[in-house]
Amino acid sequence: MRLVIIGCGKSKIWDKNPSAGAQRASVAYTGPYFGTNKRFAESRGCDWMILSAKYGFIRPDFVIPGNYNVTFAKPSPHPISMQELKRQVEEQELSRYDEITVLGGRDYVDRARESFAHTRAKIEAPFAGYGMGQQMHVINEKLHEEELAQRGRLVTVTPKNAVARHRVKTDVPPSSTVNADTFRKALQRILDETRGSFVDVTSGDLHRLVGGYPGRSHKMPVCCDVMRKAMQSGDRILASPPKGRGAKLMIRYVLPRSSSPLARTNRATLASVLRSIFGRLRRSKRQAASDHRRPAP
Repeated sequence: MRLVIIGCGKSKIWDKNPSAGAQRASVAYTGPYFGTNKRFAESRGCDWMILSAKYGFIRPDFVIPGNYNVTFAKPSPHPISMQELKRQVEEQELSRYDEITVLGGRDYVDRARESFAHTRAKIEAPFAGYGMGQQMHVINEKLHEEELAQRGRLVTVTPKNAVARHRVKTDVPPSSTVNADTFRKALQRILDETRGSFVDVTSGDLHRLVGGYPGRSHKMPVCCDVMRKAMQSGDRILASPPKGRGAKLMIRYVLPRSSSPLARTNRATLASVLRSIFGRLRRSKRQAASDHRRPAP
């Protein structure tokens, strides 16, 4: 049996409607992150629960009496203890589930893993390698693709985390040996071995894959430059850090990759080449006009 557990959310119905009164847990949390995870949980066709920092493991129909502000990230006010979470697992007979999928931040994933550590359940956190915004994007894409597939349209689902799949199989060099060629080879390996119509690669994940990040001697600007230069026609940037060369750069690469020189040229380089060509043409035209106007000796 499978169980999906999703983390609670900071935004709640009482934030905008203080007189809302007691509410079921499924509607009490109103943030977009919780909403995305809830959609995923409901789409699995199995039981799902919420991990609340105050109430612990609760069913969607659990009634929350009113607003509260408790998080695992802060010790005060006191979140529910690990001892109590383990007790809930036994009292609610949650150990009967043999497969458990956890969606949420690291604090929630870690507590869920520890709560079920004494059981025989297999715990997975398929989107844990992404930040909150990236998780929402990947989940929404997956749900959209599944919806299209159910309608009878041929869709190839992108791997949940292509970078994470390669992490185990890659030799991690010392940070001092990480350079542009290191990033190019790692990225090319992902593009060559991933099956699907596209793959989303994040600079932070790619750098962790080759080693040296996080760390003082990281090569994140080099990593971002390599990712941008690898873009072909049809690729697009899904997320870009404020300065353009940070750990949150996310690029969607269309698969399979083209071997055409024109396709391998990214937009910025192509624009530069075209400007150079047109510049030479304009100079040649002006020179020809000047020679035409010059009187014969």
